[in-house]
Amino acid sequence: MAFRYVKNIWSTLRQTADRDVWHVADAGAPVNGTSGTGVGMLGPGSIYSNTTTGKIYVNVGTKASPTWETVTSA
Repeated sequence: MAFRYVKNIWSTLRQTADRDVWHVADAGAPVNGTSGTGVGMLGPGSIYSNTTTGKIYVNVGTKASPTWETVTSA
């Protein structure tokens, strides 16, 4: 289903939850692979914030095998 304009925050949260897209924060860089960070929870498009360095990563892999790429750094 294509993205639809959402009218409120609850609709937006529901859309992202239905697609397993989350934003999490923790110290240290995320780990790729089938035993890495967010396996089984963080789907493609999820965002990880490294609270130590300020770097932001996005999952470009799958929910079963996340691949984290740096988006930006502080």
